[in-house]
Amino acid sequence: MRSKLMLLICFLVFSSAYSQNETINVYTPQSKSLQDFEWTNNRVGFTYSMMTGYGLTYLRHFDNGLTLKTQLFAYGSIDDNSSSSSEIDVAFGLEVQYTIKKFNKTRFYILGGGYYNYELMTDNWNGVDDDRTEAMKNIGIGVGFEFLAFNQLSFAIDGGYYGEFTKKTSNNINYIEGKPILIPVETNPIKFGFGFGISGYFNF
Repeated sequence: MRSKLMLLICFLVFSSAYSQNETINVYTPQSKSLQDFEWTNNRVGFTYSMMTGYGLTYLRHFDNGLTLKTQLFAYGSIDDNSSSSSEIDVAFGLEVQYTIKKFNKTRFYILGGGYYNYELMTDNWNGVDDDRTEAMKNIGIGVGFEFLAFNQLSFAIDGGYYGEFTKKTSNNINYIEGKPILIPVETNPIKFGFGFGISGYFNF
């Protein structure tokens, strides 16, 4: 059901973007600034991608067709007197794109890249800190398209294949004479699959 919904969304967005490219507009000096959209080389915004990361985004487009894109996300919740748990989540992603076709309001490209995600979660059990970590390395390749919805505002949708390599550490808690004893456990799950990405940018 989810895959069918994503295909429907991609079809509707593609149809809208394609129809915009095929529309012939007659500009006047008064209306040109409102309707004559223009590609720029810098973008900032937000991204969620199963291939190359998520968070605040900066994208730089070069004249040779290459584009460099970075994502950064950071979250923290530190333990205090009113809480018995804390959490840190940091992710950094890097993506390289190559534009294979560009129209007036639509850009098609191929992409490759990856991201690193580190999470630390701590719970306190009767004065003993139970630390759990998850360090994930992700790589992916795919294709995507970006379209100008308004002057200086664009959206992008990606799809592709990714590999996820994770190292998880946790603790089994045993009680000996009423005191908690932590026994470290480490797992290294690997995952491969198809994924998607969505982005929204402010162009300048």
